[in-house]
Amino acid sequence: MTVNFCFASPVMTLRDIIRMERRAPEIQVARNKVLAAEQTIRMLKAESSVIFQGRVKAGQYTHFTSDGIPRSIEAKPKLGFKYYLFGGNKYMRHIMDQVRPAYYQKISDYDAAMRRKRKTIENLYLKYWRFYKLRKQLHTILRINIVDALSRRLGTSCNRLRLSEYLYEMKEKLILHELEKTVGVQLKPFKPLLPKVIRAGKSLDVRSELFLHPGIAGLIQYYHDQRSLGWLRFVDVKIKGFVRPSYYPDAGRTKWAIIAGLYVNIPFDIMGAVRHEDERLSLERDNIIEKLQHDEFEKRIDKKIGEIQRPMLIRKIQFLRAREMIYKKRLSEAYGPLRKISKRATVLIENDAHEYRVVINKLVSEEAKLRSLQLS
Repeated sequence: MTVNFCFASPVMTLRDIIRMERRAPEIQVARNKVLAAEQTIRMLKAESSVIFQGRVKAGQYTHFTSDGIPRSIEAKPKLGFKYYLFGGNKYMRHIMDQVRPAYYQKISDYDAAMRRKRKTIENLYLKYWRFYKLRKQLHTILRINIVDALSRRLGTSCNRLRLSEYLYEMKEKLILHELEKTVGVQLKPFKPLLPKVIRAGKSLDVRSELFLHPGIAGLIQYYHDQRSLGWLRFVDVKIKGFVRPSYYPDAGRTKWAIIAGLYVNIPFDIMGAVRHEDERLSLERDNIIEKLQHDEFEKRIDKKIGEIQRPMLIRKIQFLRAREMIYKKRLSEAYGPLRKISKRATVLIENDAHEYRVVINKLVSEEAKLRSLQLS
């Protein structure tokens, strides 16, 4: 059984891995959906701008005169513009009412995908750190001559240490490949480095839910803006202006007409429409705020649970660390050729090796829980 003892790999922090998450295919897809929705909104805004209108009518016209009924071909072009105000162009307004909330929802989906990806990376990084640290601890103990000698005997507790070291290295490699799949980037073996443990009693950074969900914040603002328009949403105001030249071949002259118009359409029950629309917008907004308040409540409860668990974990870690030092010291004090070690001494070394393996597994597991609590 051969193990590659390589602890001189370059350091890579959790932040370094998280920076790579944007390259993941599903994150790229979610981001492209947001950009596509944004371009759709810009396209609809451009389409809702001033409308150029042009028309040409041509035909054979008859003119009654005292000399008879002469006929002539005439062309009547018409050029102008049209612009909608307030709730005008209802067709485009209904499309925008569907597209803008969908745009903010895509931002929220993108944000949620980033959070899920980040959580997956954190869990995998913690697992990688856990097996790296366990392997490093066992590697230190196996460098003791007597432990190294006993580890080459099959079926011994010291041999179990060497097997565990090999298994931890293989698990490291598996998790490294899982990280590669998650971030979509090829990674080399690295030395994990976690941030320092936050002292008990020091508050964590808990920001508001609206700050953490910009898409939902934008959606709430959209509902607010729509409601602030009031009755203007249902007033159809249209401004038209155009120039109409008319050419008369018989007279050899062209007549010009410049025409402007203001068209206003107001529903008879406009206040009823305003009331029902405001109720709909309020319900949509209240549903979102209710969900955000519930999420923030859960976060506050999780924070309180974490404040209780943190000192518990720290005390357990302190106890296990002291136990680890005891067994490590005992194994370090064992020296001499294996053939000169008594059978009773060999049994004690085997027992200490077994206890050391159990203790460091518990110790690193509790440390991983504490780090996970801090990251969450």
